[in-house]
Parts: sequence; structure tokens; C-alpha cells
Amino acid sequence: MFSTLSNIERLIAIIVLAALVLSVGFMSYVAYNNYSKLTLANSTIENQALKIENADIQAEYLIQSVNLSEESNAKLLKERASLAKINEQYSKDIQLLNSQNIESQQQIKQLRQSSNEATKAWANDCVPVSAVSLLKYARASGCNQNRSTD
Repeated sequence: MFSTLSNIERLIAIIVLAALVLSVGFMSYVAYNNYSKLTLANSTIENQALKIENADIQAEYLIQSVNLSEESNAKLLKERASLAKINEQYSKDIQLLNSQNIESQQQIKQLRQSSNEATKAWANDCVPVSAVSLLKYARASGCNQNRSTD
């Protein structure tokens, strides 16, 4: 069959065959290149999915941390209010004790400046050390008229 074909026809057949081989080669190259890009895109998608999953885990952790912090802050605010009340009561007690101390100091001053010489002498006299040492270990208690303790 090739014997009947002329040289030009043979040349055209070879060129067509070569073009066909080149086009198949080019299409194989394009398919391989697209497959590589697809593989790379799939791995990128998987990496992004892992990043999203990690971000979700971190977001859940942060939400739990915020909730715990809010609970802790609520407890601390209650404690703060309680301590403010205690501090206020303490300040009132200190003011009361200071006023009682001032009043007692004024009464002592009045006794020391009394017009009655016996009272004045008693108020300005020193307490002996032996009496102070005896009182050091004494306990406070009330006595009735018969000198017996209540």
C-alpha cells in the first residue's frame, strides 16, 4: 500500500503522525501538571482544614477561660463587697474606741485636776509595781455585795 503512495503523501503521513505524537505528549504533560496542582491544592485544603480545627479548639478553650474568669470575678466582687462592709464596721469600731478613749482621757484629766485634794492625790499617784504584777495575771469578774464572784 505504501508503494503506491508518493513521497509527498508519505511525508504528510509522517508529519501527521509526528503531530499526533507531539499532541499526545503535550496532553500528557498538561495532565501531569494539572494532577500535581490538584495534589498540591488537596494538601493545602487539608492543612487549612487542620488550621480551622485548631482555631475552633482554641476558640472553645478561650470561651471556657472567659466563663471561668467571669465566675471568678463575680466571686471576687462578692468578697470585695463583704470586705468593704467589714472595713466599714472596723472603721466605726475604731471611731467608737477613739471617742471612748478621748472621753476616758478627759475624765482622767478631770480627776487629776479635781478640787478635792484626796481625789487629786489619788489620781496623780503612781501604782506600785507589785500591784501591777498582781493585776497582770488577774481576770476580770464582777463581785456582789458579799464579795463573792457572780
